[in-house]
Amino acid sequence: MRRLRKLWLRIRIRCLELELAWREGRKQALAAEIEEQFGYEPGWLLLPGNAEKHLSWLEQRQRWHKAGHINPH
Repeated sequence: MRRLRKLWLRIRIRCLELELAWREGRKQALAAEIEEQFGYEPGWLLLPGNAEKHLSWLEQRQRWHKAGHINPH
């Protein structure tokens, strides 16, 4: 029973490691897509604080758009 539990824990840990690796890969792919769309240098969005800056800029732009200060075309 103890051996089976150890084996189960090792499998579970490996599954979690794989899930984290997949999420990290997806995060990098999404960041690259956003960087290309907005003209940022590759890797810029993943630098500390830059994702927050980008989000803040998007939120401000949305507020301006709702207030009629930005032409959608």
